[in-house]
Amino acid sequence: MKWMILIFLNFLFCAQLVGQVSRPDRNLLRGETYVIEVPKGWKRPSAVHSCNDEPLKRVNGKYETTKFMRVYSKRKDRCGAVLTIMEIQKCASFQEIFKEDSIWASTDTTQVKVIYKSVNSKNGVKKMAFTSYKAERHPETNELSALQKAEWYLQGRENVYYISFTSCSLFLELLPQIKDIVASLKEL
Repeated sequence: MKWMILIFLNFLFCAQLVGQVSRPDRNLLRGETYVIEVPKGWKRPSAVHSCNDEPLKRVNGKYETTKFMRVYSKRKDRCGAVLTIMEIQKCASFQEIFKEDSIWASTDTTQVKVIYKSVNSKNGVKKMAFTSYKAERHPETNELSALQKAEWYLQGRENVYYISFTSCSLFLELLPQIKDIVASLKEL
């Protein structure tokens, strides 16, 4: 009788662990030094070809990078949403990447805010910068003339992780989901 109870408890414990690790509503993306959870609605763009859902790899300046791109669309939305997750390997300072990106920021957007934070977390991220951009409105139609964008620069132990989210009308609807994606990043 005791053996049956122990076996049953062991089964429940294993089932609970599997339930915590594998979430059926999310895909797990694996970079070189990190994993991140992305909800199932986000698809790989059809123009991006990579075997077995591996990240795209390239040398960008003096750093090796890996990159995932995902798109989300709804039928009545005119432009959908784009999520970019980039790992910049062996980069000791996210501020270096942030400054370089700020130089190339689009002229038809206005930088709304930049937030720097120290993060005490189990997932390896030490520091973070969050930037959001607001699109300018067309003077005659009052429609947004460009996409809205939010960026996260996350400093890991040896790498920088850049996460970018761009959208038009879906921006506010999807922003909480994107914040969950950013929070799910874990260094290996």
